[in-house]
Amino acid sequence: MEYREFLDKVKQDLEAMMPGNEVSVRNVQKLQGKSYYGISVKPEDGIMAVSLNLEVFHHRFEEGQDYRQILTGIIETVREAQAREMQIPLNSIKDYDQVKERLTVQLVGREENEDRLLTIPHHDMEDMCLVYYIDMGQVDGSAASILITNETLHGYGISVEQLHQDALKSAQERQPFVILGMNEVIAELMGMEPEEVGGAPDLFVATNPEKMNGAGVIAYPGFMDTAEEKMNGNFFILPSSIHEVIMVPDNGLMTYQEMEAMVGEINETQVPPEERLTNRVYHYDCQEKVFELAEKFDVRMRGKEEERPSVLKSLEEYKANVVPRKSGAVVSRNEPALSM
Repeated sequence: MEYREFLDKVKQDLEAMMPGNEVSVRNVQKLQGKSYYGISVKPEDGIMAVSLNLEVFHHRFEEGQDYRQILTGIIETVREAQAREMQIPLNSIKDYDQVKERLTVQLVGREENEDRLLTIPHHDMEDMCLVYYIDMGQVDGSAASILITNETLHGYGISVEQLHQDALKSAQERQPFVILGMNEVIAELMGMEPEEVGGAPDLFVATNPEKMNGAGVIAYPGFMDTAEEKMNGNFFILPSSIHEVIMVPDNGLMTYQEMEAMVGEINETQVPPEERLTNRVYHYDCQEKVFELAEKFDVRMRGKEEERPSVLKSLEEYKANVVPRKSGAVVSRNEPALSM
């Protein structure tokens, strides 16, 4: 039985065995490559639907597990999910005055989420985008959140810019940015003291206290100024994952191309696809206060270098056209001298 046929059969059986619920087969759009084709179950008097990816259950069926056992497992999963969602104060998400105190942000790559971004408000940061969530707290020990969509935003009657400003303010209060030395991060992972860890004294990691979806802290007001003090000047930003970024001083030891090759390799071999941000490297120019792709910064600097010779040439031409003056008064031979 093909997966689509399996979904249709499960849909029919759930409708019969779970009266009072609307069951549908649909494409569930998610960020970070998590979209899937599955089952959606919503109570007729409910606000939110439970959506399930049934590929695991289909795989069990293909391996020979009894269909009735599989269907029982699906029903139990749906009921458990519905019970969890009943703990979420859904009525509060209709009131924006309550919602804006719960807003938080997440940074994602544009290319991998292009289709989904068409349906949700976002703020561009080069080839990354900041998206907005409502933090619903802990439900059965797991963090619960609701993604803000264009439809949700329309219901609130506010602009994307207001949502952006309110979300940054709320996120910074709920999950302030944290900048840690790489030595501190390694020491925590290894159960050691930072001074016991050698190497990488000028590398820093930026995230939030929970170290979850923390890459978005680079958009917080004041973050770049604080990072500038830590880095003592210009620095590169490497997108380690959606959870954190790594900051590297712009000291000429590595080119941005070398860093991008390193980021790409690490993403491919060590970072799960759903946690990848981008393969690009970014740069912060402390003098100009500009965050941009490292490639753009390189082009800007090359342009400035090309401008310098033309300025020098203009100065030389100016000097060549100036007639040197001798000290003292100069009287034209064609004009009479003044006398008293």
